[in-house]
Amino acid sequence: MSSLSRRGLSAAALLLLLTFALHVFRLDAVPLRGDEAFTVRYWANDPATVLDDLAHWEPHPLGAFFGFWAWKQTAGASEFTMRVLPLLGSILSVASVFALARHLWKDSRLALLAAGLWAINPHLIWHAQDVRNYALWAGLSPLALVLFLRAIDRNTPRAWILYILAEAAAIYVFFLEALA
Repeated sequence: MSSLSRRGLSAAALLLLLTFALHVFRLDAVPLRGDEAFTVRYWANDPATVLDDLAHWEPHPLGAFFGFWAWKQTAGASEFTMRVLPLLGSILSVASVFALARHLWKDSRLALLAAGLWAINPHLIWHAQDVRNYALWAGLSPLALVLFLRAIDRNTPRAWILYILAEAAAIYVFFLEALA
């Protein structure tokens, strides 16, 4: 690995740490708003209840419901812990944008610029601190795209399987991914 590549990856790792710090700052300063409380109360309910009730009238895919349910079982139901899952999605989004930009432009500096702009975008920070599925989608969608481009380049079964898994996860988190 060249020194430029090492420097680029080191800078990307530093950017991810800064992203975490920026996105976790005051994560639980504001009480859950209506949609967030709905997510914690109903989306994160047990899967049988979700399938019986919520899946019939809530316009979000099952992956979002089961993801928040599994997270609630693992991390707990406090405002802070429930907001950590979207925060992790936002960190994945910055890493995915870096990888995508680096793949497209073959330049770590431009990739850092793209990922840095993504990391400081107030709209994306707000979603990173919101107990909904949008930050998860913002992480999975560019990940699926970069894996798609890598699958085209490599054309191996493993590359295609990774792409299909990432794309399926993105679609199961947010239906509009199918349009991407």
